[in-house]
Amino acid sequence: MTAWMDIAEGELGQAEVPGAGDNPRIREYHASASDGQEMADSVPWCASFAGWVLSEAGITGTGNRMARSYLNWGDRLDMPRYGCVVVLTRSGAGPGAGHVGFFHSRKNGRVFLLGGNQGDKVSIQGFPESQVLGYRWPKESAAPAPTSEEHSEASKELQETSWSYWLNRIGLKNLKYPALGLLAFLQEHMIEIAVAVVIGVIVFNLWLTHKRQVLLTPVK
Repeated sequence: MTAWMDIAEGELGQAEVPGAGDNPRIREYHASASDGQEMADSVPWCASFAGWVLSEAGITGTGNRMARSYLNWGDRLDMPRYGCVVVLTRSGAGPGAGHVGFFHSRKNGRVFLLGGNQGDKVSIQGFPESQVLGYRWPKESAAPAPTSEEHSEASKELQETSWSYWLNRIGLKNLKYPALGLLAFLQEHMIEIAVAVVIGVIVFNLWLTHKRQVLLTPVK
């Protein structure tokens, strides 16, 4: 357990106020940024929450309201530790958008973060591990050694990058329902497959046109 996670857990349930009002606690999170300006609770506040929590624990955050500002903060970790800062991409948003929170746990390919602005409140919520941009640890505190459980999770990740994992994903190793597994894979990746097919057809037609031109060119 870390001091900042104790503080963060004490904030669970703090939520935005519907309508024109504001939660004064969230305005306080915003004020922890470098300019000290309080802002409405409708302004994205995940990074403000992270900075406030760290500050309450005597640790200097980035002082920035941008989630990705934490990508270069502290020390990089190769694998997550309980309480480390996790920076994510945000699906459906621009390339500079992101999300930040504190690592709580992970399961079935998802990382669970204790963070702000998750469902408009401080909560523990799961995100796909594919969205993780980095794990960071404050320089003011030495990162703990990975636990046996964390090592086990890392080994599982390596296994899931093997061919057997992906064959299982598309249903080829599902002996009971192989067709259903393959169908699910095709539906999930329909756009990518269609683009690949179109490109393949174009390249083949270009090659075929070239071969015809070579064959029809008279030999001198």
